[in-house]
Amino acid sequence: MPKIPAVAREEWKQRFLALSTANEILQLRDQVVQTYPYAFDDFVRNAYVAGKFAKARDLERVTLRDEPPDFVLKHENGVDCFFEATEALDPYRRRDYEYREIMAKERAGLSTVQHDPVENWLTPEKAGQWLRAAAFKKAKKQYPSGTSLVIYLNGSEYGTMRDEIVAAIVPGTEPAKDNFKEIWVLWDSRAYLAWRNGKPLPHMLHPPVT
Repeated sequence: MPKIPAVAREEWKQRFLALSTANEILQLRDQVVQTYPYAFDDFVRNAYVAGKFAKARDLERVTLRDEPPDFVLKHENGVDCFFEATEALDPYRRRDYEYREIMAKERAGLSTVQHDPVENWLTPEKAGQWLRAAAFKKAKKQYPSGTSLVIYLNGSEYGTMRDEIVAAIVPGTEPAKDNFKEIWVLWDSRAYLAWRNGKPLPHMLHPPVT
């Protein structure tokens, strides 16, 4: 997958680090995507997760960090909460192949609109597996005491199995329950609290934010 050129990457990164609100972060992220449509960099993904997570919780003050944990979310009472961000997605997905296919179509003057076949849709089984893999990977690393985890579940079922997928969130994130203060899942612009201090606590906070 292509990366943002090194010099430009550092410039964009410093611009992100200087911001302090979810709207500013998401607006800058959109600028990056418009400038480098197919580039993938962790700090751009983390900016998206931090901004969307803050909006889903009706909070606006959020800042990105240049070292783990990835961002700080300020609660209405002024308390700073530290979050590590990660992504749960299809382990067989190949972004490099997707990029090459899109570029080939653009060069041929063809439409780049892609059909998403039903066999690729998110299911409760897939959600549980992807979340478990992401949680297990983060559980193997060390983070400062009091750090929470937010997992961005990257997949859609187009409204067909929402309740079943939500039910898979707690068991799917269990591998990291003792490694983080809280574990959240960000899915379809909603924030789900799965664990707090090692105890299951599933709770959908807010409806989608547009």
